[in-house]
Order: sequence, then structure tokens, then C-alpha cells
Amino acid sequence: MQKRTLWVICFCLSLLALSACTWVGQPAALEEIISSADCTAPCWRGITPGVTTFAEAQTLVQAMQDPASGAPTPAYVGVIETAQTLLVYFDQPEVNVDLRADSQGLISEISFNFEALKPGQRFKLGELIDRFGEPDALYVCHEQAEVRRAVVRVVYPQIEMTFEQDLPSDETTFSVAYTKNTRLNTLTYYAPRQIPNCDFSSPWAGYGEVAFSLDAEAEDSGTFCPLESKP
Repeated sequence: MQKRTLWVICFCLSLLALSACTWVGQPAALEEIISSADCTAPCWRGITPGVTTFAEAQTLVQAMQDPASGAPTPAYVGVIETAQTLLVYFDQPEVNVDLRADSQGLISEISFNFEALKPGQRFKLGELIDRFGEPDALYVCHEQAEVRRAVVRVVYPQIEMTFEQDLPSDETTFSVAYTKNTRLNTLTYYAPRQIPNCDFSSPWAGYGEVAFSLDAEAEDSGTFCPLESKP
């Protein structure tokens, strides 16, 4: 009886230790996926938006499947020729990476999508701001589909992070909060670009909350009327 009790205790402790290792290791594994040994963002594993051609990127992406590279090895690599898009899928942790080319045949963006991960496993906003430095601006866009939501973009000249927040469906005034612990949906590296307009934008002023008022005309057009910004 004592042996059985001891075995159960050891088994439970092993599960607890395994869970702790997985939790601690997840951020490190994400870091390894977005990092490169030979270049810094917006370059990723030898691919630089605005510089690397689609053909060159395809060769580099195929080489990622070699375990001898020492970098995380994707579980799947694919190409959509008609859309000039390369697909790279990592399963530990589960991250999708899309590399898209522009009309000139140059890679224009490298997008890391973390939405397959549980929210608690994704990067925190503060973690990437510590990595990349202070952002330039904050952009907020309003979307009205099955769920009314705000898409928030934290913007650098060639880097962008996004997260989403559901909005009340029957109110015209609402707010969007962002803290160091806000979990991110995507991280994208861009070629030099003209940053597209959004419903609301302001220079980055630190973590805080942005409040909006949406009138009837704006609600029909899907645009925001900023009410105030609070640090």
C-alpha cells in the first residue's frame, strides 16, 4: 500500500515538473522562432523584406527543413505561386509564418501568426517592446462582422504587432486598453512602406487606454471618432 502511495506521489510530482518545464520553455521556443542567428529584425533567417527576392526566399525556406541548421525546424513548408506567398508552419510551438512578395518579386512582409496558441502562451506586448524598443505609433481599426471588435496595431517603421479586443455590440462609446501583459495575435516584419491609414492613430505614449465615440454615420462606415486618449 505504501509503495502504491509513493508511486502515485512520484507520478504526480513528475506531471507537475513536466507542466512547469513546458510553461517556462514556451516563451523561449517562441523567441527562437522569430529570432535569427545571422541577422536582426526585420530580417528573418537571411530573408530581408524589400531586399530578398521571392526565389531567394524560397531557397532559404526550403533549407530551414535541415535539422543541421541548429535553428527551429518547421513541420511544413509550402508555396502558393499564384499569390507569391511562402508558408512555413512550426508545430512546437504552433506558429504559422507567411512570407509575401510584392509585384516586383521582392519579399514585402514576413508575418508570424500566434492565434493557434492559447492566449497565455502568446507573446506579451511588453516582451516585444522590450525587445524592439519604443514603438512609433498606435493604430486602431474597427471591424463589424460576426463579432464587433477593435484591431490594435502597435507600429514601428518596419515592424508591427497586433492584438484584438471584442467591443460591445450595442454601445457607441467604448475603450481599448493595452498593458505590458496584453497578449499578441501577430508580429509582422515589413519592407520600407507607407503605413496604411486606420480609423484612429496617435503617437505612442506608453501603455494605457484609448476611448472612442462612434456616431451613427461612423457606425455605418466602420470608422472611429476618437473621444480621448489616457496614459
